[in-house]
Amino acid sequence: DDCEVVVPLFEQLCRSVKDYLEPSAFEELRVATDFSAWKHREHRRKTGEPYITHPLTVAIYLAELRVDLQTLIAALLHDVQEDSGVSKQEIEQRFGARVAHLVDGVSKIEKIEARSATDREARTMRKMVLATSRDYAVVMIKLADRLHNMRTLGSLPADKQRRIALQTRDIFAPIAMRFGLYNWGRELEDIAFSIIHPKRYKAINDAVSKRFDTRRQKRQLDRLVESLLKTLADNGVNARVYARRKHAWAIYQKMQGKTRRLNDVQDIHGIRIIVGSRDDCYRALGIVHAAYKPVPERFKDYIALPKANGYQSLHTLVHSELNDRIEVQIRSEEMQRVAEYGIAAHWRYKSGDSAAMPGSLMDGYLDEPGEDSDAAEFLDQLKADLSSREVYVFTPKHEIRTLPADATAIDFAYSVHTDIGNHCVGARINGSPGSIFAPLSNGD
Repeated sequence: DDCEVVVPLFEQLCRSVKDYLEPSAFEELRVATDFSAWKHREHRRKTGEPYITHPLTVAIYLAELRVDLQTLIAALLHDVQEDSGVSKQEIEQRFGARVAHLVDGVSKIEKIEARSATDREARTMRKMVLATSRDYAVVMIKLADRLHNMRTLGSLPADKQRRIALQTRDIFAPIAMRFGLYNWGRELEDIAFSIIHPKRYKAINDAVSKRFDTRRQKRQLDRLVESLLKTLADNGVNARVYARRKHAWAIYQKMQGKTRRLNDVQDIHGIRIIVGSRDDCYRALGIVHAAYKPVPERFKDYIALPKANGYQSLHTLVHSELNDRIEVQIRSEEMQRVAEYGIAAHWRYKSGDSAAMPGSLMDGYLDEPGEDSDAAEFLDQLKADLSSREVYVFTPKHEIRTLPADATAIDFAYSVHTDIGNHCVGARINGSPGSIFAPLSNGD
């Protein structure tokens, strides 16, 4: 009976990798699947399914991002150390040092090593961060693991669902966003939101569907897309144009910010324009602004100033034919690939390679947590860092510096050198005298 469930999943995994891995990979994946299935033979998921369906599904998620063979093998084995008592040494002997490192990196700290549940969580997160600093694939596996667990969370008791959802909202969804895995991050946010605040989640979805998903609204969006396609084509820009809707958590955050009512959130829908090149992005922007009046101070150029994870796009807010404001995102095909697949789009895992994790995620997490209070402080620091936004500014030599949102000129001075910060009494911002305590903006 288990074979009826497991075999189709393995066949799906093989179909997912056949376009980018060598045929010999199928046998290595089969060996890893057999090993994992045997070690988990007595385990069932809370859904009642054989446990091997979970690591197989995690590997399928990663194969969709076209990760390398060793990462897929590690995904298939990612719970054998924690749940089945398989040692890191045995994994290394059978599957190699890198696979053993990846599996160990996503495995929880043993309960006996921790002083409390909070301490164990902190130590486990620190262990994952340290392992990720050597190999990005650790966090890729952990995020795929969390995504499948969140999709199947309904089989757990309500209190455990809420605890996992809170951790996902505060840690794993922001990590997914930080690494450019926006589709995963948004889904994690929405599932967590639906569990933590089920009534608010339902109310927002129902209200948005009633207000924005009507036949009339859809016809208007279709006409807007067709109009943009024609206008771009008439001006010599070949493009793909489609409409999208903000997800529930993003809408809720807007309501928690400057606007309080759903009716005040105007840019529920968005338009995405995909063009052939970087130059075409700016040509398309000019065409859009000529056709639709832009909203002042609502333009962001992530092409000139990419995010730390490599994300590039032009974002602008315009007054549309829908008697509403609508966000337009413009990017090239290559930029779209990075936006969809994050770090997996521009970094291919190869045996023996390693890559440093962005320092903004690593800073401050290398010290061993001490007492329970220190462990709690570690988690709070991690959550604060992941939730913080950034601002990109230029030095007089046109070098880009990344600072936390709301950073001031004096923060910039300290980022250059402590002595400069200590002696800073004034600043020139964009060529004019400015306060050293005024928040900086992107591009200053």
